[in-house]
Amino acid sequence: MCHGGASDEVLISVDGLPEIFVVEEVYTVTVSFEGGPDEAGENYGGFNLKSTHGTLYEIDNSVQIIDNEATHTEEGNNQRSWTIEWKAPSNDRVSANFVLLVNSVNGDETSSGDQWNEFEFTTMGENVGASGGGLDWTGADNVPVWKTFLIGLVISMIIIYVLPKEGEQENNNGEE
Repeated sequence: MCHGGASDEVLISVDGLPEIFVVEEVYTVTVSFEGGPDEAGENYGGFNLKSTHGTLYEIDNSVQIIDNEATHTEEGNNQRSWTIEWKAPSNDRVSANFVLLVNSVNGDETSSGDQWNEFEFTTMGENVGASGGGLDWTGADNVPVWKTFLIGLVISMIIIYVLPKEGEQENNNGEE
C-alpha cells in the first residue's frame, strides 16, 4: 500500500444498512471515518466500497461508481463522509459482503503521515439459509433434516439387506 499499513487510529462508521435486507429495497448508506492526520491540506479523505451483491449508486458529485465499487471523486476528496445508495439484490437467499477502505490523508500530496483502515461487514437476505438452494448439513437448523435422513437410510438398509436374509433363513429352516 502506498500509505503504509492499516491503522486502528482511523475509526470507520457505516450507517443505513440493515442486518437483514429486503429484496430490491434501496438503502441510503453513509460511510465516514474519524482519526488519522489533521485535515490540514487541500485533500483529506478518500474511500472505496465494494459489495458482492446488489448495486451501488452515487447520489452527488462527491462519489463515483466504477465496476460496481463506490469511491470518492476529485470533488469528494475534501471530506471524510460520503453518502451513496445501495439497491439490495433480487435474491433474498444471499448475503451481501461489503469491504470498505478509507484513507485519512494530511493533504500534503505525499503518503507520509497518511493513514488508512479497512472494515468488512455483511447484510443478509431475508431467507438466507432457507431450503431450496441445496441442504446445508453444517447448520444446527438442519438437525431435523439430518435425523430424518439417517432414519430413512437405516430403514432402507434394513429393508434391502436384513429382511431378505431373514426370509432366506426361514426358507432354509423350512426345507431341512
